[in-house]
Amino acid sequence: MPVCTGPYLLLDIPLMVGTMGTEIYRTSLSVDNTCIMNRFFNLLIVIAICTVASCGRDYRKAIIGRWDAGKATLESRILVTIRGDGTLTAEITNSDIKPLAGTYQIDKDRINIKFPRLDMSYRIVTLDKKVLVMKWKYAKITWLRLE
Repeated sequence: MPVCTGPYLLLDIPLMVGTMGTEIYRTSLSVDNTCIMNRFFNLLIVIAICTVASCGRDYRKAIIGRWDAGKATLESRILVTIRGDGTLTAEITNSDIKPLAGTYQIDKDRINIKFPRLDMSYRIVTLDKKVLVMKWKYAKITWLRLE
């Protein structure tokens, strides 16, 4: 790490000494202005990185695919296929129930799913190549991506 050199800033800082509260002023405390600028620049870089990381991610492309939404019964599972045109299909394996077609919309970190006579809205917590974690008012829902 480079040694900071440059003009010095003299400060008067009261120091409490003894039990009687006698103040001693030290007028030779030096603060290097170059070090202050380096620290300020580093702080700006950290703030910029945090701002980019905290900005909303566009989930529209990452969510497309086939997902295992969990168990429907002991022997069957719910499979959801999400397409890029805003439609999705939910089906139950090992059953005679025909697949249910619906639509979805993504608004920032929320996914709104609409089936006939059923509307659902979840907040997306995590979405990567293998897992989709959504949060609802009362529960956390985890879907696994099927290859």
